[in-house]
Amino acid sequence: ATPPTVTLPTNAIELSAATSGSTNQPLRHWWAITTVPAGANPQFDHQGLPNTTVGNLMLPGNYTFNLRVFDDLHETTQNETVVVSPTPGAPVITSPAAASVIVGASFKYIITASGSPSGFNASNLPMGITFSNGSISGTPETVGTCDILLAATNSNGTGYANLALTVQLPLPAFGSSAIADGLINTAFNYTVLADNVPTSFSATGLPPGLTLNSVTGAITGTNTTGGTFNVTVIAANSTGRTTNYFIINIYSGAGPAPGITSALAATGSASAGFDYQITASNYPTSFFVIGLPAGLLFDPASGRIFGIPSVTGNFAVTLRAINRNGTASANLALTINPPPPPTINSGAFQNGFALSFLALTNQTYGVQWNTNLLNTNWLPLAGRIIGNGATQVVNDLATNAPVRFYRLKVGSP
Repeated sequence: ATPPTVTLPTNAIELSAATSGSTNQPLRHWWAITTVPAGANPQFDHQGLPNTTVGNLMLPGNYTFNLRVFDDLHETTQNETVVVSPTPGAPVITSPAAASVIVGASFKYIITASGSPSGFNASNLPMGITFSNGSISGTPETVGTCDILLAATNSNGTGYANLALTVQLPLPAFGSSAIADGLINTAFNYTVLADNVPTSFSATGLPPGLTLNSVTGAITGTNTTGGTFNVTVIAANSTGRTTNYFIINIYSGAGPAPGITSALAATGSASAGFDYQITASNYPTSFFVIGLPAGLLFDPASGRIFGIPSVTGNFAVTLRAINRNGTASANLALTINPPPPPTINSGAFQNGFALSFLALTNQTYGVQWNTNLLNTNWLPLAGRIIGNGATQVVNDLATNAPVRFYRLKVGSP
C-alpha cells in the first residue's frame, strides 16, 4: 500500500503488487475487503488489476485488503493493511455509535462531538429519516440495519464516525381470540395468530393431549379429561417476545351459551375517537356486530368496537357473542353527537404546564400564549398539529412569567 498510513482529509491510497507465475498461464488478480472499521465502505477503482486505487476511506481505523492471484492451476493470497488516522484537531464525535427504533415509530438522534464543532452532517440515511441542524429524525419505513456516516466540522477539519441504526419489527401482536373451546374425545384445532412476522410460538398449561406447533401456532390433539385450562402462549420474532394468556374450555357435553354483560347504551362524538368493549359471560370465543355507523370498526376476536365516527345520529347496533354452545344477542343504543367545540385544558407540573385538547379529524390546531389578555400579540407555542381524533398534549416549559394565558387556534388542513 502506498502510503501504508493515511491521515484525513486524504481518503484514498494506491494498492499495488508485483506478481509472477511458475507457468506460462496468464495470471488473474482480484482485490477484496477483509476487515474495515464498522460502517466503512471503501471503493476500488479497478478491483481486477494488480494496481488499483481504493477511496472513500472516511472513517479512522484499520483497513485490511486481500489480493488473490490465480491461474487455472494455482492460487495465492496476501493481505495489505492500511491505517487511516483522523484529521489533527478535528472534532471527535461522542454520540453513541449504535441506535435502534421500531419501524414506523418516531426516531430522534442528536450528534454530539468534542473540539468545538461549528457544523454537522449525516449521509446514507434510510427512507423516512432526515437530517437538520445536528439532529437525525423521522419515521423509518424499512426494517434492517443502516450505517449512517456522521460528520462534525471545525476550523481544523472534519471528524467522521459511524452510526449503526437498526430498524426493528414491532413485537408480535396477538390477533386471535383469547378463548377457545372443544369437546372431550374430539379432535381439537385452534391456531394462535400474531402479526409482525412471528418466527416461533411456545405454550405452557395446555390441556393434556394437546400440543402446539412451534412454527405455525396450531394447537391440535384430543383431550379426554375436560375442564377449563389457563394457557400461557409466547410469540417471538427478531425483535423479542410477547406473552399472552388464553383460556381453553374442553366441554364434556352441552354447556351454557354466552350472555352479554356490557352496557347497552354508549355515546360518542363525530370526528373523535370512540372505543367500546363487548363483554359476555360463559367464555365467548368470537363476537359479531351489525349496524355500526360509518367510521367505526369491530374486532371479532376481542369484541372491541373502535374508530372515529364520521356521521351523527342514533343507531341500534346488534351485538352477538358466540361459543360452541350457542349465541347471545343484544341491542346497543349508540348515540353519536356532533363534534364538540374546541376546549383547552391546563395542568401544572414541576417545570411548567401541560396543555391538552381533543384534536378532531379534518382540523389543524395551534397553541398560543400571552401574558396579558389585552395584548393582541399572541406568541406561538405549538403549531400545525393535525387532528387524529385523540387528545393531544403540548408542554410549556418556559413559565417564568407570573401570569400566562393560552388559546387554541383551529383551522382546516
